[in-house]
Amino acid sequence: MIRAELEASLEGRTSINLGQLAKDNFTSDFLRDHAGGLVQASRMIEGLGMPVTYNPTELDKCVAHYTARKLIGDLWSFSVPSFKKFV
Repeated sequence: MIRAELEASLEGRTSINLGQLAKDNFTSDFLRDHAGGLVQASRMIEGLGMPVTYNPTELDKCVAHYTARKLIGDLWSFSVPSFKKFV
């Protein structure tokens, strides 16, 4: 599904199976491009030095949520061996 179609399919939804959405649509290239674009926009806005109102699309929210969940999972997996000996 192309990005515009995916964004349109998410508009107005109140819930979604994020795991299934990711499995069906979030390829490595898609995540790299989309999440990379969000990070780049954030850096550009930060450089302006003034407040900017941004209303993320539902797709932006899903990508941010999914990548944050994956990052937290990776950090947890990496950290467990270090603190397991203390528990």
